[in-house]
Amino acid sequence: MHRACLLLFALCATAGGQDPFPQDLNAGVKLIQDGRFRDALEPLARAAAVRPDAFEPNYLLGLALSQEGRRLEAIRHLRAGQLARPEHAGLLALLGVLYLQEGYPLDAAETLEAARRQAPLAEKPALLLADAWHQCFQFDKALASAGDTAARFPRSADAKFRAGYEFETAGRFDEAQSAFANAVELRPDFVEARVALARIERRFGRYESARRHLQIALEANPKHRQARLELAKLSAGLKENARARELLEGLVAENDAEPELHLLLARVFQDEGNAAASARQRERFLQLSRTEQGAGGMSGNVSSRKTRRFNERN
Repeated sequence: MHRACLLLFALCATAGGQDPFPQDLNAGVKLIQDGRFRDALEPLARAAAVRPDAFEPNYLLGLALSQEGRRLEAIRHLRAGQLARPEHAGLLALLGVLYLQEGYPLDAAETLEAARRQAPLAEKPALLLADAWHQCFQFDKALASAGDTAARFPRSADAKFRAGYEFETAGRFDEAQSAFANAVELRPDFVEARVALARIERRFGRYESARRHLQIALEANPKHRQARLELAKLSAGLKENARARELLEGLVAENDAEPELHLLLARVFQDEGNAAASARQRERFLQLSRTEQGAGGMSGNVSSRKTRRFNERN
C-alpha cells in the first residue's frame, strides 16, 4: 500500500535534533506499514500540525483517516497535500474515491481525470471516472470514459461491465449486450454481469437465455436481490404468475418501501383475477410514490448532487 512512498518518507524522517516532526512522521509511516491506521493518527496529526503545508503528513494522515471511515477529515488533509504536490497520482486517486463516496461527483470526476492522466496504466481510477461522470449526469463523458477504459484494458471484466452499463444507459442495447457477454466470458462468476446480461436478453425476447443467466447468478448467490427481481419480471412477462408472486412477495418482505415491487405485484394479482389484492398493491405503490415526491423524489435528490462542490466548511 503506497509502499514506495512510505519507504521514502521513512528515509527522510531522520531522528536528529529537537524537532518532533521527523519522529512523528517516521512513527506514522511505520504504523501504516504495519496496518495500524488508528494508531498512526496521533503522530501524523502532530506532524501535520507542525507543518500544515507539507505533503507527507497530510497525505499519510488522509490515508489513515480514510481507512478509519473519517472521510471528510481525510478529504481536508488530502486537499492540503494536493496543494503541495498537485500531480501525485496516489493522492489524486484516493481523493477522487472519497469525493465519490461523500456525494461530490463533479469534484470526483475532475480529480480522477487528473489521476488517470498521471497513471494511465491504473485501472481502478479509470473505472471510477466513468461512474463519477455518470453521477454528474454527463452521460456522454461517462460513455466515452468507459469505452476508453474497456479498450485500454481488454482483459478486464470490470471494464467491459462498466462499458455495458453506459451503453445500456445510452439505449445502445446491442453494444450493451456484447459488453456484458464479454464480461461474463472473462469472469464466469461475475454475478452482476450475468444479471445485466439477462436484463438485455429479456429486452430482446431471448427469454430462455435470460433465465439461464439468472439461474447461474442465483446458484452463485441465492439472495442476490437484483437477480431475484429480474427473474420476477421475466416470470411475470411469461405469465408464470405463481413464481413471479413468490419472488416479489419475498422481496417485499425484506423491504416494503420499493414502489416498483408493489406495482409489479398489482399486475400479477390482476392477471390472476384477484382484483382486491391488486387494488391494495396499487394503493401501496401510490402511497410510496407520493412519499418520494413529497421528499423531493429519489431522482431529485440524486440530481441535486450532480454539481455539489466540497468546501472546507463541510
